[in-house]
Amino acid sequence: MLFASDFNDNRVHIDDTHSNQEYYCPYCGAPLVTKKGDIRQHHFAHKQSHICSDTWANGGSHGYDLSPWHNEWQSLFPKVNQEVKLCLGETKHRADVLVDRTVIEFQHSIMSVKAFDDRNNFYFNLGYKVIWLFDLSDLYSIGQLTYKPIDNGLAFTWKNPKKAFNNYDIQSGCIDLFFQLGSSIVRVTDVSPMGFESFSTTTLMEKNDFLAYVGLCDGTCLPPCRDDLEHNQLYQQFKKQYHISLNKQQERALQAVEGSNLLLAVPGSGKTTVLVARLGYMVLNKNIAPESILAITYNNSAANEMRERFSSLFGRSIGRRIYFRTINSLSLLIYTDYCRKTHQRSKTLIEERERKKLIRNIFKEYYHEYASENDLQELSSAIVYIKNMMLAGKQILDIEADYPHLNDMYNAYQSALDKQNQMDFDDQMIFALKILREDGDALHSLQQQYKYICVDEAQDTSRIQHEIIRLLACGNNLFMVGDEDQSIYGFRAAYPKALLNFRYDYLNPYILRMERNYRSTNQIVEKAQTFISQNKGRYEKNMTAERGDGEDVSLLSVASREAQYMYLLDVAKTAKTETAFLYRDNESAIVLVDLFLRNNVQFKLRKPEMNFFEVHIVKDMLRATEKITALYCRLSVEDTKDEKKNGKEDPSNSIQHQQVMLMQYAKANRLPNPTYFIDDGYSGVTYDRPGFQKMLSEIEAGNVGMVITKDLSRLGRNSALTGLYINYTFPQYGVRYIAVNDHFDTIDPNSTDNDIAGIKNWFNEFFAKDTSRKIRAVNKAKGERGERLTTNIPYGYKANPDNPKEWAVDEEAAKIVKRIFTLCMEGKGPSQIAALLEKEKVLNPTAYKQREGRKTPHQTPENEYRWHESTVAYILEYMEYTGCTVNFKTYTNSIWDKKQRDNPMENRKIFYNTHPAIISLEVFDKVQEIRQQRHRRTATGKSNMFSGLVFCDDCKQKLYYSTTNYFEKRQDFFICSTHRTNKDKCSGHYIRAVVLEQEVWKHIQEVISVVTRYEAYFRSEMEEKLRVQSEETLRIHKKRLAQAKKRIGELDRLFIRSYEDNVSGKIDDERFAMMNKSYTQEQKDLKAEVISLQQIIEEQERQAENLEQFIQRVKRNSELTELTPYALRELVKAVYVEAPDKSSGKRKQKIHISYDLIGFIPVDVLTKAEQA
Repeated sequence: MLFASDFNDNRVHIDDTHSNQEYYCPYCGAPLVTKKGDIRQHHFAHKQSHICSDTWANGGSHGYDLSPWHNEWQSLFPKVNQEVKLCLGETKHRADVLVDRTVIEFQHSIMSVKAFDDRNNFYFNLGYKVIWLFDLSDLYSIGQLTYKPIDNGLAFTWKNPKKAFNNYDIQSGCIDLFFQLGSSIVRVTDVSPMGFESFSTTTLMEKNDFLAYVGLCDGTCLPPCRDDLEHNQLYQQFKKQYHISLNKQQERALQAVEGSNLLLAVPGSGKTTVLVARLGYMVLNKNIAPESILAITYNNSAANEMRERFSSLFGRSIGRRIYFRTINSLSLLIYTDYCRKTHQRSKTLIEERERKKLIRNIFKEYYHEYASENDLQELSSAIVYIKNMMLAGKQILDIEADYPHLNDMYNAYQSALDKQNQMDFDDQMIFALKILREDGDALHSLQQQYKYICVDEAQDTSRIQHEIIRLLACGNNLFMVGDEDQSIYGFRAAYPKALLNFRYDYLNPYILRMERNYRSTNQIVEKAQTFISQNKGRYEKNMTAERGDGEDVSLLSVASREAQYMYLLDVAKTAKTETAFLYRDNESAIVLVDLFLRNNVQFKLRKPEMNFFEVHIVKDMLRATEKITALYCRLSVEDTKDEKKNGKEDPSNSIQHQQVMLMQYAKANRLPNPTYFIDDGYSGVTYDRPGFQKMLSEIEAGNVGMVITKDLSRLGRNSALTGLYINYTFPQYGVRYIAVNDHFDTIDPNSTDNDIAGIKNWFNEFFAKDTSRKIRAVNKAKGERGERLTTNIPYGYKANPDNPKEWAVDEEAAKIVKRIFTLCMEGKGPSQIAALLEKEKVLNPTAYKQREGRKTPHQTPENEYRWHESTVAYILEYMEYTGCTVNFKTYTNSIWDKKQRDNPMENRKIFYNTHPAIISLEVFDKVQEIRQQRHRRTATGKSNMFSGLVFCDDCKQKLYYSTTNYFEKRQDFFICSTHRTNKDKCSGHYIRAVVLEQEVWKHIQEVISVVTRYEAYFRSEMEEKLRVQSEETLRIHKKRLAQAKKRIGELDRLFIRSYEDNVSGKIDDERFAMMNKSYTQEQKDLKAEVISLQQIIEEQERQAENLEQFIQRVKRNSELTELTPYALRELVKAVYVEAPDKSSGKRKQKIHISYDLIGFIPVDVLTKAEQA
């Protein structure tokens, strides 16, 4: 052995020993002898005749190789990876090299079959993979081993091969076998059925290729993984805290964090449980950053399910930081990021309806007949297959024997998409793969971002998807989960062969298995195992059942398809427990659904909206023969709330009950082709409902013969519009209308029930109005009391766990809210802020809430990092961020008009300090002021921090910022907007931007210096100045306020007098109308002026408070070394620029700075302070 233990139990290499020290066997503890001769390799040895507890230390067929060749290979690895002690029960052994979970054994001579098998079984039972390197150079040199080139590599012939490899199973994936032949190394990739007389490889490797394969680069590699999870306290605590219970195979999968791993999971083996637990183990036990983990699933529902399961177990704060994606959404992100980076116009995604139409037209063009639904499906699947299998040119022509004209139709399809600048879902992956192959920076960026990639349902992943994953995983850590036996999506181009090629596509792949089925009984598992084992080209798996015995599995033979359906109907009728019926797709269930409906068999569908008449094939057939009977069902939220409130909830109003009732009515009266149109949760006062509008479209298309509702109120609660549809729209298109419970039928216009329909409609409308009034009254009372009326928690807050009605700060989102306000203070507009957040890959509010598992009315965004400027503007104007509640922000004109209109500020109710503030009121007010000064960006994209703050001292209008792409910074300037449009109205007030910045910064520095050094003096001087100004200003404004109020009263009296004169005939109607209009307008203007004056007076009376606030702002900026946009906006309200004075022969120009809260600071205040 090369390593021993010293007196302190430290691991010591033979070359690091000292002659005066004692060394001990790490296995049996016996003293060792150091062997440092000149002939054999240096090593430790036991004293003669000592028997060590190391099982393979005693020579014979299990003995360790001590040849120079062995030492040369072993010494290439770090000492910590050499001769690693491993134990399995009483069996002890030391691995030549252990890199992470891979054992590397170097063998200079062929060993016996038993020795080879024993070692492999030992490592396998410990959960390690083994890489063997045998030195066969002597056999190669004498010609016993020869090779020749073949199509896919090299074919070897071995005369009289050794028997050691008789039991070697290349398909298991647990053992990699390498042979050294002189300077070359061969990896065995295939063995003939007869044995090693003939085997093959892909290519000859060099020494460095082999070292890279096993993970040794530049003399470094991963440390040995010797985690014994049973004695790992951190893992045991992890299991206990999160209630995780895994079997041995599952725990080995959980530990597979580094390298390339393929987990073969049989059905019901708990792969989702393991996937979720493994992600938690990586983050919490291995301290891997969640942002570096990419979890790829087959579809959106699987991604959402895995995210939800992870978040519910380990917390949403971690769950939202892991990227759970489909390969399509990842591809779209790669594509859109690339287009944005290269300023290319991105293609739009074609809608499925439009895509079907395109395929239908192409089919007709080449086959000169209309396509059936089956034809459309076949051509669509063929296009999907071509793209996902990455076929082109001759490869497409090769499959035309089964599908004539396919190549031409495919090219026509792609040309049509290109012409419209469109793409389909599969194009997203084609573009993404092209980008990854051609743009090294884009690939490197993604590889750096996603260091750990997890792929679920890999057997259903297509060839192009596997190629994208392979590129992203290059040099990273991959964990792929699948089972080639479970691949059922071949028609969608699923590529299970990628699992079989895994051991060739990735360096040092690690093949794991989970073979215990927890879902099915012994009988089912045994039959499945027997059946699936007949497959060719598969990994060997020994599936066992954990549930025990169940009912016997029987195979039923039927004479016809009809007999099959009748048998299933009989099973459904007689079933005493919940029974599942499986079918390939929804269309396959048409007959079964129809049978169940006709025989009153209760059943549930995974898609509850689907029934016999909703299937598009049936609908197309029926439209070609008879019109449909529209069964319209509606239930509003208000209906349910009102019934619950009164304690008399009526189950007959439920959508399900309405469906059953109307279908029974249609069947009883033999009405043709009944079809549901449903609006669940929509008010009856509006007709802008998706179900109703869909039905109306069918009516206008002439496809509906009859409309049936439970009663008149289900059609609607607007008497005027309901009457319009019943008496005009329906008859116009020849549609009969029936309200079952109201005994209303338009086929009998003379019926007494029809006569009172109008009265019933009026009562239905009255009910809606009454309900609306009650709701408004309740909301008004709540709003007046300060109860929060909104149910949506804004971005930046979350529900308080202790009281869900209260808002608590969501620290992660609140940081983004604060940043948005800061960026605005720095002069950036909503569009600039949105672009910056998207560039930094900040989740937008919708994506963030969905990641957190919170409800949001919006759908999952295609690009979860895309921020709209309207979202940023909404956040900047949302006053609730200051900790207050704002009620009555919007209103509607009536129950018929659902449009939300902004309420004026004076009509809103504001309650302060109702929840923690994210933004101070001071900052919020400043941002609103900045938003009022919003300005357009220049065509060059440049902006200046002074934009919107600089004014002409004469005309008081803004100075525009002017620049070009050719200007240097020193050439940018501001110019009077009035002068720019009309040179006669104002002289040319012009100032260069750098000069303006220098002068303002100089003045601000003086203010900061005075305030920080002479605060008391500054306060007293400014208080006196403000007092004098305030007294004069207050006197003027209060006088004007009194005059305005007096005039408003006079106008009231004048209006009354003119009205009386009009009634008495002294003033005619025309004169009265003119006077009334004049008085009304004047009074309106005066009231607005009164509000403005009151605000100005209030501000003047708060001068002392404003001064103190300004001093605090100055102190906050006392450490400034340069003028920043934020500091400028916080301190300065406006800068006034005078016209230049050239009388002295030199250009001189003055500026006046109006500071926020306090206005102008006289020069003498600053100079006196310095003199003092």
